Amino acid sequence: MQNISLIDRCAELAILLGDKAHWKCGVFVLAIEKLLEYGFQKLNLEKIYCGTAANNIGMLAIIKKIGMREEGRRIKHLWLEGRWEDIIELALLRNEWLDSR
Repeated sequence: MQNISLIDRCAELAILLGDKAHWKCGVFVLAIEKLLEYGFQKLNLEKIYCGTAANNIGMLAIIKKIGMREEGRRIKHLWLEGRWEDIIELALLRNEWLDSR
């Protein structure tokens, strides 16, 4: 978690798993689930959000699998690998997280 605001009761989810040997084995999902649990139960957050490049198909699949939904898009916001990419903003609210458990 980063950019935690206890006044607004929200935080940004940020995760990086650089070792490709650990990709596609459930580590991302487990880590994100633990971060959500900590954010909603221990920090009493109302909203957890994140953003990712539109071409990051793997991350988008994982984020949507855990229940986050798209809130918006920043058009041509990121210069990545020689071209402009949109950033997709996603979020999960406390009640949505509780309902999914």
